[in-house]
Amino acid sequence: MVYLIDFENEETDTPIGDIGSLSDLWIAGNATGDYISKIEERKGSKVLHFAPFSRMYTAEGISNKYAFSADLNLPGDQGFGMFFRSSGEESVNPYFEDDGSGLGIFGIGPAGIYIIPNGKQLKIMVKYYDERKNSDKGGKYISNKQITLKADCDFGENFNNITVLDDGTGAKIYVNGALFASMKFGEIVEGYEELLSFCSYFSVVTVYDADGKEKATVKNALVCADDSTLAFGMRINEAYIDNVSVTEYPYTISKTELKAEPKTNYYTGDRFDGTGSELDITLENGVVRKVQLTESMLEGFDTGSAGTHSVTVKWQKLETSFDITVNSKIRPLHWFLIGLGLLLIVGGVTAVMMARKKKVAA
Repeated sequence: MVYLIDFENEETDTPIGDIGSLSDLWIAGNATGDYISKIEERKGSKVLHFAPFSRMYTAEGISNKYAFSADLNLPGDQGFGMFFRSSGEESVNPYFEDDGSGLGIFGIGPAGIYIIPNGKQLKIMVKYYDERKNSDKGGKYISNKQITLKADCDFGENFNNITVLDDGTGAKIYVNGALFASMKFGEIVEGYEELLSFCSYFSVVTVYDADGKEKATVKNALVCADDSTLAFGMRINEAYIDNVSVTEYPYTISKTELKAEPKTNYYTGDRFDGTGSELDITLENGVVRKVQLTESMLEGFDTGSAGTHSVTVKWQKLETSFDITVNSKIRPLHWFLIGLGLLLIVGGVTAVMMARKKKVAA
């Protein structure tokens, strides 16, 4: 299963269930007719507007190594999850439902690991079996271990990329090409009858930050060991999804090329503007991902002083560069003084001319 879905060939307003590029690959839909996920134009490209109570998951679980990637923009505090190592069984819990774990909208989904982008942070949620819960009350023995880590970007402002590399013994999470977190899987156990599940689970998951520091070890984890169903799920609010790809592991990049530069002319103190930019990332298997630049991908972007500055774009181990020109910013007071000076000059010239006219008339 190797593909990239960028939605560019879809018609605007096409509902999620009719999106041709998802056909045969993903099962997608909405729980209610009140909210419909559909194709929209956003920031210069066609994207999937993911509405409340929506879900989409791979039609088949992936049993080999893979890379799962998507560009995400989430305007508000979301009940949204990007899932991997799920069991794909809706009889356990659909991807938009509260799982009864006590975390409300952040308890969505069945087994597995899911990532919740929220502003300038990511919440990594690991499902685990908690026999203290009472399944008669709908808990089904599911709980969630939450690990929150800060990100160098803002998912609320722009599209940012999340890539998961899963080699079957653990996973690495990248944000905009930079390692964000990693995890190790261990100790396989058989499924739990209470969960109506027939898969085996990795029962121990250890999560590390980008520096390799252990952040949590989750025991009795519910991380499917047989294969990996990938999914997006939404409880409430909305999200925007673009460039969904599933590619072979390892996620090896053969080339990065800056196809369209961002804004390159700035004034001192201006923030980066990536509108219209395009970084093409070519994988060894031929898949090309198109990414809009964000400031977290850059080194050397500085508008603190006037002049020409070289900016480096980094995506994992490959990089490219472009130049920006920074101009001195004339402050409002300066404009006022310049305007006042011009008025004085014009007034002086006018006064001289009037005096000459009077002299001639006399």
